Amino acid sequence: MLMTRLFLLALAIPFVLMGCDSTDDTGQARVRLLMTDSPLDDFASAFVTVTRVELLGDFGASGTTSTDMDDVFVLTDTPFRVDLLTLQDGVTAMLSDTLLPAGVYRELRFLVDDTADIVFKDSTTTRLKVPFW
Repeated sequence: MLMTRLFLLALAIPFVLMGCDSTDDTGQARVRLLMTDSPLDDFASAFVTVTRVELLGDFGASGTTSTDMDDVFVLTDTPFRVDLLTLQDGVTAMLSDTLLPAGVYRELRFLVDDTADIVFKDSTTTRLKVPFW
């Protein structure tokens, strides 16, 4: 039963909304990163700590042969703890609102703390190792 609930939690991993405004005359584009979650009936709370969020450029997409970390942009490196279940029904958490070079991006990477605290509807709790599979 616990594994079923944990699997369901995996399905409730935050859905990320990302918007880009048009490019300005400096070649920069505004990127807003919001986090939300879908409802899940078995849990009262699901706490995770996001330690860093990175956006990875499409290495070489601009015609260069770059393979280093020049195309990695840190959207936030300030750790924050969030109860994912408070981010439902249109509620979002702003993770980043920044200007980045306009271009092609291939990956959004969330780095999270290695544990998550889960509170079930019956008030029992468990600490998960992330990733738990």
